[in-house]
Amino acid sequence: MAFLIQNQIGIVVFLGIIVSIALSNIFVLRRSRRDKHDGPLPRISVLVPARNEQDNIEGCLISLLTQDYPDFEVLSLDDDSKDETWEKMRALAASHRELRVIKGEPLPQGWIGKHWGCHQLASAASGDLLLFTDADTRHQPSSLRTAAAALTQSRSDLVSVLPKQNAASFAEKLIVPIIYWSMLSFLPLALAYRIRIPSLSFALGQFMLIRYPAYRDVEGHSSIRGHVLDDLQLARNLKSKGMGWRVIDGTDQVECRMYRGLKQAFGGLSKNLFAVFDYNIPVFVWIWILTVFWAPIIVLLLVPSGVFHSNPLLFLSATAVVLSLISWALTTFRFSYSWYLPLLYPLVAWVAVIFAFSSMIMTLRGSTMWKDRRVKHVRRGEGASRTD
Repeated sequence: MAFLIQNQIGIVVFLGIIVSIALSNIFVLRRSRRDKHDGPLPRISVLVPARNEQDNIEGCLISLLTQDYPDFEVLSLDDDSKDETWEKMRALAASHRELRVIKGEPLPQGWIGKHWGCHQLASAASGDLLLFTDADTRHQPSSLRTAAAALTQSRSDLVSVLPKQNAASFAEKLIVPIIYWSMLSFLPLALAYRIRIPSLSFALGQFMLIRYPAYRDVEGHSSIRGHVLDDLQLARNLKSKGMGWRVIDGTDQVECRMYRGLKQAFGGLSKNLFAVFDYNIPVFVWIWILTVFWAPIIVLLLVPSGVFHSNPLLFLSATAVVLSLISWALTTFRFSYSWYLPLLYPLVAWVAVIFAFSSMIMTLRGSTMWKDRRVKHVRRGEGASRTD
């Protein structure tokens, strides 16, 4: 009984910490707003790599071409698509002079496909600021203006806007919120903005606005050509050189449907989850997550059987369940996810751990696939990987 009490105390302390971090981040994470900007606005090059995006590319590019920003260009690159992506891009470029479309060069050894596309786009850009965004995003007309204002006001070199994550299927509604929950619960932004520890940084490749000189100084995508998490690694590289970065809540400016159904979600997270830990094997982390979210529930479920008679144990377990609900509720209401998500947090925990183990196994076996290409991973500091 003493061991169980100590275990529940540890769980309550852990949950209390992540709830405190989340509450702090809710206040620190600013919402996008159209601040006034004194002086001329810098030219922005909007860069959109696309591979097999025939269902998304027109909507994305049209939303970018209708920005109310005074000085910008849109460049989109077709990365050897096997569908109608290139044809749709060319048709749109014929009627919009602000849009330039590029047929991507063959993928060199040592490069991941998206990174190679971003590198080519950045090489062709003429802007003072580079906006990297995904083909499955949709942008409000003021999204460039608000992001540029945030970059200027915060005196940062990188601003990553967090889009509204649309989720249609039940699987998406369970899986997609894990990303924002993890950021909100484990990255204390107030501290991360002030200390020079690269691991305490975050960016989302769906919308990253970066100053061109900063991008050049960290050697852009060529320095991370084999790292799966280009967004996170770019932020880390910038921070390691003392450059400023911010994330802002842009759910009213940008939206994205990251995955379409369970299969895509499984593929995307299998590609990324193990890479978050730099390809170490954090089995204890995943076991701890399951323990945190399931052990208190099991204790409470066994109360009617008479197994547990300790009032402190029952109080601690009940407190842990309440804190778990609060933790997921903060993410749910901050980012407008389905209202019932907090009630399903035990299931979400299982899904996250299953995906994490799958990511580890697939990475170690070299069987990770994305966009019909095999992805081979490397740790930071090792040689570049390649996508076949």
